[in-house]
Amino acid sequence: MTSPCIIDAHIHIAGTSAGGCWFHPRRLRAPGFRIMLRSLGIESAKIANHLDQALEERLAQAVEESPLEQAVVLAFDWARDGNGEPIKELSDFYVPNDYVFQLARKYPKFLPGASIHPFREDALEELHRCAKAGAVLVKWLPASQNFSPGDPRCTEFFEALQRLRMPLLCHTGSEGATRNLNKAWNDPRLLRRALEAGGTVIAAHCGMRSAPHDR
Repeated sequence: MTSPCIIDAHIHIAGTSAGGCWFHPRRLRAPGFRIMLRSLGIESAKIANHLDQALEERLAQAVEESPLEQAVVLAFDWARDGNGEPIKELSDFYVPNDYVFQLARKYPKFLPGASIHPFREDALEELHRCAKAGAVLVKWLPASQNFSPGDPRCTEFFEALQRLRMPLLCHTGSEGATRNLNKAWNDPRLLRRALEAGGTVIAAHCGMRSAPHDR
């Protein structure tokens, strides 16, 4: 009998320039972010000058030293307006899909996870491109990317995911690491439309709260 493959399907990467990555300067200066980096063993000098390389190498090392056989490394699309245009000032960070494809080619244990805002004019085209390139899922964080998964405009995207047999990994519940533009959009009940389309949905964090005042 074949043993199950152990995969971590929810690993974030970030950067300030590598592969088109972008990080809001405000977040780079935040004490909590710097404490998190130092807890990963990334020194102040690397935070200032070599953050991209340091994050990539530390992640690769952590996965290699773990019992994981593979790890899904996630892209992260911009916060966008109702027309699908990026809103840079409301975005905390951005990781292009092509960057995670690049990492997956470099590190055999990495699998690429795409991130595609459903209001993008080219959302379906980008979904099919990413599927063809080997993306294993699509990642959303609605409250930070500025849309509701319950919006009827998402229906065509859900149907395309189902046809491609590609899971949707969607943040649910409260969020403390990135900016919340509308906390209500992380309600797991808004994913009903995705289920009705016949797709597979991973409701990350099970809709849990992270603070006593959260729903």
